[in-house]
Amino acid sequence: MIYMAADTEDPLPWAQDINELEAATHVEGVDVIVLVDPPEQGDSRLLKIVHDDNYFDPMIVSPELDDGGEVISGGGEVNTGSPATLRNFIVYSATHYPADNLVLVLWGHGGAWRGLCPDGYDLLTLPELSSALSMTNEALDRGIDMVVLDICNGATLEIAHEISGHADILVGSELLVPAEGLPYMDIVNDLTADTSQSVEAFAEVIVDDYIDWALYGSSCSTSMGAFDLGHIDDVVNSLDELSALGFGYDRLYHDLTSSAMRSSECTEEPWYLDLGSIAEEVCERDLPAEVKHAALLVAQSHQSAVIRHETVDVGGTNGIDTSLGLGVYVPADTALDEAYSELRIAETSWDEFSAALRGDRGIVPSGPGPAIEVGDSTTDGDLLPDVLTVTWSPDQSSNYSSYAVYVFQVWSHGLVIYSETHSETPIIRVAGVVGDLLISASAFIGDEVHSHHSLNATLSKLIGIEITVGQGGLVPGRQLEIVTHHEDEESHRVLCLSGSCIVYLVIPEQGDVGDIIRIEVVDADHETVLSERLIIITGEDIAITMFIHEPSSDSIGTVLAVSAVASLALLAIAFVIYANFLRGKKR
Repeated sequence: MIYMAADTEDPLPWAQDINELEAATHVEGVDVIVLVDPPEQGDSRLLKIVHDDNYFDPMIVSPELDDGGEVISGGGEVNTGSPATLRNFIVYSATHYPADNLVLVLWGHGGAWRGLCPDGYDLLTLPELSSALSMTNEALDRGIDMVVLDICNGATLEIAHEISGHADILVGSELLVPAEGLPYMDIVNDLTADTSQSVEAFAEVIVDDYIDWALYGSSCSTSMGAFDLGHIDDVVNSLDELSALGFGYDRLYHDLTSSAMRSSECTEEPWYLDLGSIAEEVCERDLPAEVKHAALLVAQSHQSAVIRHETVDVGGTNGIDTSLGLGVYVPADTALDEAYSELRIAETSWDEFSAALRGDRGIVPSGPGPAIEVGDSTTDGDLLPDVLTVTWSPDQSSNYSSYAVYVFQVWSHGLVIYSETHSETPIIRVAGVVGDLLISASAFIGDEVHSHHSLNATLSKLIGIEITVGQGGLVPGRQLEIVTHHEDEESHRVLCLSGSCIVYLVIPEQGDVGDIIRIEVVDADHETVLSERLIIITGEDIAITMFIHEPSSDSIGTVLAVSAVASLALLAIAFVIYANFLRGKKR
């Protein structure tokens, strides 16, 4: 179903695209229905596309459908900026040409968050688009399988969020789309060549066909992506979390967050920024760890929504290097952006955070911070420092209304968030975590952070590693030792006299959370390594099983006389064992 909005002062080549559709191969089981509204009055048409052998003849051969006024009124003119027109077109097409899969192509100019598919100056706004699809779903008792945006700047979080409850997949570009639009002949040919392909596979076909064309046919840098709309709520929620944190910290970190946004890569429209670039710029600033963590979650949730995304950089005309595929607008608190509040995304904290970012606010110094006391909980009797208390003194906290403490473990590859605690009292206790820690402590007055300090602490714990040794074929009475190695240095050794033993490590003294520990089962008499395994310290007790295999013999010192053939056989067996051991290490 192709909804062609060509009735504008800057008309696009609608007839060329219909000719491309006609030039494609058409087969039973695939229907292409087009509603086109050319620039003149009374010339709206509803077409069922048929094949035309003569691609170079511009004449349109597809027959006009008599819809009985269901889509086109008696005057022969539709308004593509009306949600009723879109609803009527979809319902008519799906009712008269029923199909297992419904794909809607919205064709025309795009106004980003303001709307798309204009008729004159009447844009189909995003709330109207959502309303049209909602009415369609109600009439058909089903949703649209895929919405394809053949418009500029269509792959936006605002559009994706508006339609996420009414369609399964979105295909579009966050950058400019040249006037030629999608390569319809290639796309239809690839669809009709395999009518059994899934909708997701067809979405990838559209991306690939467009990129293949753009590599030699596009006059500007462009992109195309396919997105699973079932994941868009996660993207919006992660952006909401980043926005709420950013808005709360704006009083102390306005210059850093504002510069991060201003440095993010934008599309053709100013302040329409790529989500991936936003996340990268925020993570590169010296901001509180929880803000940077929230930005990372934006990137991760977005990536989970991407089915396929590709870009084409034409002579550096605005390709986006860090593009994830979806853009988002940064609205200001002005009359020009007032209509942004009507969008679903405005139900989050994003628009408030955006307005703060685009405002002019000076740097305000942080208020007094808390003290950290590290001690032993005394409940486990190990005399190790395993609990810390974050305390704002009464003279510091008299003006604060609430407090928050984020705890991050310092792993070798970065920070890992452990806990988040909010309190109305100035004392927050942290336990159950081990290793080197970063404590991000904030004090609020209302919703604004007036004090933020990053503090370091180390909590210790005995980690028990219970090892069960599978002794297949082992000589009875053999004494085994369990040896642990950290950074190639032996850190602990215990005698294992039974089939199960426990090694205790003091963390972080004998390794830290996130470190790799090598465990060996060793022949105590001959210092022979019988088995080894790598594990990662997580801060929790670990239970593993290690198997050792060796042939039984009456004595470990028995000398075996073997023939040359037997020797070669043993060497071959040893080689296989060693090769398997190497594969085990690689895993």
